[in-house]
Amino acid sequence: MGAVIVLRKKRPDLPRPYKTWGYPLTPIIFMLAALYISGTSLVSTFKESMFGLIIIFLGVPAYIYWKKRKK
Repeated sequence: MGAVIVLRKKRPDLPRPYKTWGYPLTPIIFMLAALYISGTSLVSTFKESMFGLIIIFLGVPAYIYWKKRKK
């Protein structure tokens, strides 16, 4: 949802195929809720959350590799 805000600031000339109800309040509330849920997950189930973050971060080198290969 944060990408919606950034894209509308950087590229105001692009067509908008869908409207975000309550913009910009709705995306901001969603991002705050997601941060809250992520934070409480890290605090309450730290070990399991860290395993999930490790899996996500293991994908970063693959992303970089495929992005460079595409060029």
